[in-house]
This record gives sequence, structure tokens and C-alpha cells, in this order.
Amino acid sequence: MYKKCIEYAKLFQVFKKYAAGPDNKDPNTYHVIERVTIWGIDDATSWRSEYGPLLFNSDLTPKEAFYAVLSTLMFKSTMLMVLQENSLFGVT
Repeated sequence: MYKKCIEYAKLFQVFKKYAAGPDNKDPNTYHVIERVTIWGIDDATSWRSEYGPLLFNSDLTPKEAFYAVLSTLMFKSTMLMVLQENSLFGVT
């Protein structure tokens, strides 16, 4: 579960780094990404539902990955701290 939200966070960091538009002030990158499309809303309606690939559960509650997309930089560091704390206490 957490692996997927960290993967989303990493992907959206890359998308943000290479985003086109005037808000991207980084002079050393190619700003070519204009949009990102996620095909589907919830896992229940996904053709790959057994893998839980989307941002919402079947009852339309947001998954951890949803928050990773919204707050990529903050979420990633927070998630890593939680995972480290859990491993210290034997929680998997």
C-alpha cells in the first residue's frame, strides 16, 4: 500500500520538475509536460482493479496515493518517517 503512494510521489516529483508553464522557474530543465492523465476514478471501475491502481477506493474515499499527488514533497518525507518509525516498532 505504502509502496504505491511513494511511487506516485516520485512520479509527480518528476512531472512537476519538467512541467511546462510560467510557474516552473528551474532554468536547467526541459519544461515539456503539459498534463498528466489518470485513466479512471476508483479501483472498482478499473480494468486493473485487482492491483488497486487508482487514487480512490471503490467507495470513493481517497487513498494515500491521492494525498501523495496533492502534496508530493511534504508527503514523501512524512511517509518515509512513518515507515521508519513503524519498522522500529515491528509494524509492517
